[in-house]
Amino acid sequence: MRAAAVAIALFTAGSPARAWNAAGHEAIAALAYNQLTPATRSKVDALLARHPAVAKWDSDHTRYARKFDLASYRFLEASVWPDELRTERCGPSGCDAACNSVAHCSWHYTDLPLRDSHPEPRRMAPERPDLIVALTETQHTLSDANAPEAVRAEALAWMLHLVGDAHQPLHCATALTHEHPRGDSGGNDTEVQADGHAVKLHAYWDALLGTNRRPANATALASRLLREHPAGELPELRSATGALSWVLEGQQYALSNAYPSGFWKADGPGPIAVDARYEAQARQTAERRAAVAGYRLANVIEKALGSQ
Repeated sequence: MRAAAVAIALFTAGSPARAWNAAGHEAIAALAYNQLTPATRSKVDALLARHPAVAKWDSDHTRYARKFDLASYRFLEASVWPDELRTERCGPSGCDAACNSVAHCSWHYTDLPLRDSHPEPRRMAPERPDLIVALTETQHTLSDANAPEAVRAEALAWMLHLVGDAHQPLHCATALTHEHPRGDSGGNDTEVQADGHAVKLHAYWDALLGTNRRPANATALASRLLREHPAGELPELRSATGALSWVLEGQQYALSNAYPSGFWKADGPGPIAVDARYEAQARQTAERRAAVAGYRLANVIEKALGSQ
């Protein structure tokens, strides 16, 4: 049985996978950008013009200049910049303490524990700053009109990314099992069998919003999410209003939707088969979570910049 046999310790084993692929992060950003007021959008555009990666974004934009305006493109690119920073600074060797001090790898997740198909509601004290801390700190920096513009621009990029991370359920939870008594790193140490292939559960969820990173794809998905998930039909937008509540919400989705129903009864470490019903529900959940993330992201930015 996959039941944890030990007491909960600290869950700090890093999640090396990205929360959503770049395509998913950019779709969330596109939805949020659509929801900003013109005044706030102008402030966002001005800040991102001071971001240290803006020269690269502008160079890359030349491929899409005929169909996609520069300001919108920068906003989408900024949503993926934290992952690119991690790749650039840490490389394939992972994120040690030195790299974490620069790339903030631990900011991308909070591993709230699940034991024997039950959530543990207490947040464990992380050894390094986690997703909840990062969301709080970046919002504070973004709201500080006295902070240097380049610093605020980086905070904005982090906010674009981290709100997306907080709505990928497997960046909010980890499963304690006999094989992984300290947790399975948000599904990175658990495999599922889908379409005849074994894949890490975390990677499976990352790909649910798409894998083809193009501005047109991001805006198309954002437009569909806006149609299919209007804000007025998402009660969670009114019931969960801060980083901690978002992560606790994500933990519940991890339990009810991300970990397959047979996970807690499986014997041994082998891949767990998922069927078409699971796959359909997972995709529906991922898209709903992306829509909620986009609306919440717009709201956070409006609060941080709208009154300035």
